[in-house]
Amino acid sequence: DGHTVNWEWDGETYLRFDQGAAHSWLGIDGDSDQIAFDTLVVIKGRFYLAAPPGGDGILPSIDTVGSGDVLVFSQGKVVTGTWNRGSIEVPFQLVAEDGSEIRVPPGRPWISVFPSSRDVTWE
Repeated sequence: DGHTVNWEWDGETYLRFDQGAAHSWLGIDGDSDQIAFDTLVVIKGRFYLAAPPGGDGILPSIDTVGSGDVLVFSQGKVVTGTWNRGSIEVPFQLVAEDGSEIRVPPGRPWISVFPSSRDVTWE
């Protein structure tokens, strides 16, 4: 669709950019700042169209049961691997390419569920 979101590591946090511009949050009292998180978790899954109960149309969805690719960005580095999840009632298991468990570090994570058909790039 041509929509581009970038994250930049500034040495402390990941800053979010949307279409090249700083992406900011706006508080109820009018304050704002750029969206920033300590860790980024990208879970890639199969895209599909879902028909929710009630017949309110079709919604884009991503399957988060089964397995797929995962990327965890923290402290300016990335760990790649796979996620596994047997049902929606259980947490994700994240496994690095070397077979070790990927642990999401303490702090504020941004979790993105992303279609497996789309590329995620980083430098």
